[in-house]
Amino acid sequence: MGREREVFTQERAAGTYRPISYFIVKVLFDLFPLRILPTLILGSVVYVMAGLKYSWLNFGTYLGVLLLFSCTTTLLCIAIATLARNISLANLVSIITLLFCMLFQGAMINIREFFFLPFLFFLLLWQWLIHFLFSLSSKLPGLVDLHVSLPLCPELAAGQRNGWPGHLV
Repeated sequence: MGREREVFTQERAAGTYRPISYFIVKVLFDLFPLRILPTLILGSVVYVMAGLKYSWLNFGTYLGVLLLFSCTTTLLCIAIATLARNISLANLVSIITLLFCMLFQGAMINIREFFFLPFLFFLLLWQWLIHFLFSLSSKLPGLVDLHVSLPLCPELAAGQRNGWPGHLV
């Protein structure tokens, strides 16, 4: 976005085109072929290979959540890139932000264990501001069929629930 911002500013000042036309072209030729199409292809392959429940409704839900997550992550990185002056700084801040989002979404670290620390109170707020938690807690866990996705586990195939939580089996 660094060099592109300079070119856009110069062309906008010269009256070459309006900002809305730049935005439409950016969405059409960046978002669709680079974000949506690869997500659809990879999501379709992973859905079949992971052995998730076979139905069109579940498949559509899976791809819908994947597309929303991909587009939201892209827009977050674009917003960071527009605020940064340098492309290397934008990359660094984007990577740190996404790693921070993945770490404190609630699946890797239980934030409630750190609640006694007063300076970490913002993590509870952060958890509800990021999109990682919403995509994780969507209908995706309902798509997993353990008997299909874990065929090598004889205890689950036989129906034994040795120590497994009830919502997983």
